[in-house]
Amino acid sequence: MQIAGGAMVLRDLENEGYRFLLAQALGSWKLHKTEIFHLAIHIDCGAYKLAGLLKGNTDQKVFMEKEADIIRNNLVKGLRSNGCDSEVKIYVADFNGLWEVK
Repeated sequence: MQIAGGAMVLRDLENEGYRFLLAQALGSWKLHKTEIFHLAIHIDCGAYKLAGLLKGNTDQKVFMEKEADIIRNNLVKGLRSNGCDSEVKIYVADFNGLWEVK
């Protein structure tokens, strides 16, 4: 499933969208024993632009890799605080492919 701007809401632990997506992840874990969650963000993201977080002269690869770390860490924090030890992998995509941020 793809949710427009979905990964971006995971950057803010107080965001209603964060709580919703965390609840969905936990539901998947409880129902299906999900071992790995895969998230993706992409270069030239309209949600980041609308939020004023992505400016025209920004090195988007560097910016998105930093965001990927924030997003992954926030989701892991929420999962762990609810007893879930599933792995979280995050990928950055552009129009040439995608790469995992480690």
